[in-house]
Amino acid sequence: MTSEPHDRQRDAPRPTTFADAFRGALRGRGLTLERVCDHLALRGISVSPATLSHWQRGRSLPERPQSLRALRELEGILGQPAGALTSLVGAQRPRGRAPGTTQDLRASRRLYGADSPVEQLLGDAFQRFNADLHALFIHDSIHLDAHRRLCRTSVTQVVRAVRDGADRLTVAHSVGQSVPPALHVSCGELGDVRFDGERQYLIAEIRFGRSLVRNETAIVSYTLDGGEDAGVEHCYERGTRVNLREYLLHVHFDPAALPARSYRSYRENFHTDTRETRPVPLDASHCAHLLPAKCHIGVHGILWEWPDLPPAW
Repeated sequence: MTSEPHDRQRDAPRPTTFADAFRGALRGRGLTLERVCDHLALRGISVSPATLSHWQRGRSLPERPQSLRALRELEGILGQPAGALTSLVGAQRPRGRAPGTTQDLRASRRLYGADSPVEQLLGDAFQRFNADLHALFIHDSIHLDAHRRLCRTSVTQVVRAVRDGADRLTVAHSVGQSVPPALHVSCGELGDVRFDGERQYLIAEIRFGRSLVRNETAIVSYTLDGGEDAGVEHCYERGTRVNLREYLLHVHFDPAALPARSYRSYRENFHTDTRETRPVPLDASHCAHLLPAKCHIGVHGILWEWPDLPPAW
């Protein structure tokens, strides 16, 4: 009996991260992410290919109970010894007050609420939701058509990297329709897109095209075009987990469908009632705008009433 096979196994490099091990196991079995999801579904576990993609790229770790259960099943599906993958997750789980991880997770859940549509769509990636970036400036320009529907949303953001390696911005929108709106990126490159028609929520990644170094800035611009199945709209709100240097919201009403009244609004998060309203008059172009002197953490927006409908807020 020769010891050569044992020596080769001992000398072979072992994966040092969960992402390395997971990629290697997938490659060894020759399975696509979609096929892996099918195997998990047969075991009563629902995990999206996007979530698995985040795991193998090292953008998130399986942390939630459902994800850890999926990981234990994956070890068998991928022909790995019990604990081969789960032990690496435990070793990499953040300890203590890791900047940009636990604090950002708490801030995200304060803003969106526990088990929000955003968290449901992002899965385990929610724990790192834009944790490498700090938003500085946001400009939302929205247009309503003659049927009172939100037909176009144009967004420009300036973000600053808080650490080396940031290469994309994840954006989240409640779109008010059951089919995905058309998304056009004019500054940046469109990455993964996820849409939940039941909750009417869209999540999209916009890539910078390179990795930023700490304190470097990037600009992202994109447009969402609504569809004919969109309902009558009564407000537009922007939530922020950080104090913004500047936020501008510009609402354009169609001359054939003007509101009776419009108001600027603020609330602490998406799951509390509006705390503050102040009248906002329309200008000569049938527009209302919001430009807070200080844009604190919370939800800022403009609400409006239609002449023949009761307020929806």
